[in-house]
Amino acid sequence: MKKIIKNSFWFTLVELIVVITIIAILWTIAFISLQWYSKNARDSVRIADVQSLVKSLSLFEIKTWIFPEPSNWTSVSFSWWEIWTQWTIWDSVIVNIGQLSKKVLDPSTESEYTYSRLNTKKEYQIAAVIEGDLWINSSPHFSSVTHAAWTNPWIAYVKWNYNWMLAKVQTWAVTYVLAVPTIISWDISVTDIINLQQSNKLVYNGKNNLPASYESSKFKVDGGWFVFNPSDIVVYIWSTSTLTAVDNQLSLMSNTQNVYSGTDVSGLDSQIDKLVDISVDLNSPTDEAKEFAGYIVKNSVNPGVEINISTSSQESVICWGWDYNSAYNVNLWYFNGRTIPNRAAFVALKPDGSIVAWWDDSYGWSWALAPSGSGYEKIYSSEKAFAALKSDGTISVWWDADNGWTGGPIDNWYVDISSTLNAFAALKDDGTISVWWPSWTSAWDQANAPSTWDYTKIYAGKYTFSALKDDGTVYAWWSYVTNWPVAGVWYTSISASQSAFAGLHEDGSISTWWEGGYGWIWWPIDNWYISIASTQRAFAALKSDGSLSAWWADSYGWTGTLVGPFTSVSATENAFAALKTDGSIETWWGSGNWWTGGPVWTWYTKIYANNYGFAALKNDGTIYAWWSSSYGWIWDVAWTWYVKIFGNNYGFVALRSDGTVYGWGSGGSGYPVDSWYINIMATANAFAAIKDDGSMSLWGSQYYWATGGPNDSWYTSLNWTCK
Repeated sequence: MKKIIKNSFWFTLVELIVVITIIAILWTIAFISLQWYSKNARDSVRIADVQSLVKSLSLFEIKTWIFPEPSNWTSVSFSWWEIWTQWTIWDSVIVNIGQLSKKVLDPSTESEYTYSRLNTKKEYQIAAVIEGDLWINSSPHFSSVTHAAWTNPWIAYVKWNYNWMLAKVQTWAVTYVLAVPTIISWDISVTDIINLQQSNKLVYNGKNNLPASYESSKFKVDGGWFVFNPSDIVVYIWSTSTLTAVDNQLSLMSNTQNVYSGTDVSGLDSQIDKLVDISVDLNSPTDEAKEFAGYIVKNSVNPGVEINISTSSQESVICWGWDYNSAYNVNLWYFNGRTIPNRAAFVALKPDGSIVAWWDDSYGWSWALAPSGSGYEKIYSSEKAFAALKSDGTISVWWDADNGWTGGPIDNWYVDISSTLNAFAALKDDGTISVWWPSWTSAWDQANAPSTWDYTKIYAGKYTFSALKDDGTVYAWWSYVTNWPVAGVWYTSISASQSAFAGLHEDGSISTWWEGGYGWIWWPIDNWYISIASTQRAFAALKSDGSLSAWWADSYGWTGTLVGPFTSVSATENAFAALKTDGSIETWWGSGNWWTGGPVWTWYTKIYANNYGFAALKNDGTIYAWWSSSYGWIWDVAWTWYVKIFGNNYGFVALRSDGTVYGWGSGGSGYPVDSWYINIMATANAFAAIKDDGSMSLWGSQYYWATGGPNDSWYTSLNWTCK
């Protein structure tokens, strides 16, 4: 009995092992659970911190229009030019944004969060670490994943407004667009983007490579399986103004696609995924490719570049410009743009942003008037003056020596300029407007611009400005019109005749306002309009269904609707010509302006205009021209293989596929007989053609001869129409 009782108080060895094992398992489960909850709790703090920083940065940007520099930053460069600055959100940033009650630090390591700002000062990224079971995709949203198979269980958590695709670097007048999928690295000592890219030291959202500010912490920073190592990250070189050309947009898109294809970018950003998958044929691009290429330029390179992609027209505009040809064939008539072309002078930009100007001596111009120095990016004109814009937003102005001006603004941060015949209006990055004019203009002409901000574009008639605000409202001022807010809201664009404006609303409806003394008898009251062309005193609006509505000032001609279906409409001073879907053309005009009529055939693809005539390009590269009866032109233009037509007041010049040119009319005679020309500019009655090597040829009538032009090469643009 004693033996039995004694044995009952002891566990066997097997029993002890089982009990210990159970306790160990329970303790391990409890420990892991506690650790899991602790990690996720810390992650929640990090996420809240970063979101708070994003909100504070956004409020700072609303007030200042830029984001602050990182604290104690280091530059990352390309070709010795800064791309972004990177380090942390610490004292200087906290003081700048002024929204946080305390400094924000990682809850586990007390590391500062990494912060990078692109050199445009408009885009940024903030990076932290996620150590729990939360993963952040590119939206960014949260979803649960396991890290058990990873060598490093920590991933990067990045918040941003950076586009994840392209960054631009300005080196004097030359812009490099780089395929850079992130602006954060995990090695702050490497300051060259090529070295960062080739050594795979870039940090990506949701990936296994951590930002540099965690280097001294317990988290593993270096390494990570994500690889982005293309042979060349440069996808575009030249001024970003050239990206208004559809051909150049498609080229940039194709180059970017070549960089990202075959790298680990899947899931990094939905737009990169679409870029990699979309079909790009530069010789025969689809409308989808054109639209997406325009989207990339607008959203990833330069939001200020005006994109003009129309699926109804297959022509690719080489570049926006401020010359006579652009007025007639890009802006759909002389006063229908935002800047008036110069009547008798040319200006050219070199790669370093220096300016060369030449002109008709009878207009009193002098070489000495153009600004010296370099770094200019854009050139704008009025009838007898120019204004040049630098990358820092400063403006230089020069003019006809016989017409004194008050001079342009002396401050900076300007982003765009518009002009009437004799005045300029400049738009600042905060949406405010400054104006200046010749000293001889009357007080009536010098009416004040709007004093408020948030304006996005300025449009100009002959003597009057209309400015569009970001809320879709419009304000008009200058000669012949009372300074006033225009009735209506949700305007998206504005067109102008000599004496009136027609505003297009978001719903495709149209409102019209005009200068005193020019009453308008009718304008369309329906909607779904997509574009508006103008003559001197008339408008023609194209509808999404291909129909056209036209309306005129009193006694200036026909008003009504053309059924179509039409694909585009062009205008001279007193006539319209519209292209139908079958390639046929219909022409109509105002009273007292008799026309000889357009071609009776079909298969035309594009109509071009000058002040008094039209020229239509056929799908086989042939041309037919017709004019107002007082100028007497009706004919088939000699030869074939033409690809584009350029016009000034009285003549045309056509460009062939081999780079040769042919001209007709009083302004087209004297054209060069060599080849390799790629673009042509026009004053009132002279032309300047630029070659692929940046050299140029000049010709024109004896009254508007562009004397004194340069005889060297490597010019990048003429009057802001670019290679």
